[in-house]
Amino acid sequence: MKVLKLTLIIFLTSALAWGIQTALLKRRNNLEPSKIAKRHATQRARLKIDLHKQERNLKRQYMGKKHLATGATVYDRIYNTPDQSLKTLIERVAKEALPDDWSCEVKVEEFSNFILLISQPHNTREKDPVSVSKYFPPIVKYCGFCLSNIAVLDHTHTSYMFFEEETLGYIEKYGSLSPPKQPNNRVVHLLGPSMAEDVSALGQSFNMFNFQVHL
Repeated sequence: MKVLKLTLIIFLTSALAWGIQTALLKRRNNLEPSKIAKRHATQRARLKIDLHKQERNLKRQYMGKKHLATGATVYDRIYNTPDQSLKTLIERVAKEALPDDWSCEVKVEEFSNFILLISQPHNTREKDPVSVSKYFPPIVKYCGFCLSNIAVLDHTHTSYMFFEEETLGYIEKYGSLSPPKQPNNRVVHLLGPSMAEDVSALGQSFNMFNFQVHL
């Protein structure tokens, strides 16, 4: 009787253990697909983030090197435009450098020497040579090899400023006709102001392209 009871206890214990183990295995098998799906979802999200990072880096590199083909500035891109004439080059650079309401045109003086005519709009007060010269550095930098002179015309299309080649070279070097200064703010020389006076005097006498507009 005792042996039968002991056998029954062992059998029941084994059955209980087997049942528990079976239940645990079943639960683990049920959880495994969800774990796999969750792990794959995490991997996909991480991969998507990495792809976005690579895309941003490639775009940043492209934008950083884009200018190597066309130019770092708008003036570089104008200058590097293929199959454009010198006249077109000067006009495009000038229009970019000058105020939006100013107009300009290019005339041929001699062979490949060009003059840039700048016209100010109606009802505009005449400017002084120093302030106007501050617009010229990009023009002389990119077009100085073929641009000989610049004439500024008032709203009646009458010349009142004339910048010669030497004056344009000074502007290219110092940025305008303002007298250059040393770090202690001491004026180096007064060539710029004297050139400004010459610009005005020459402008008054230059009448090749004058055209009186009747208002």
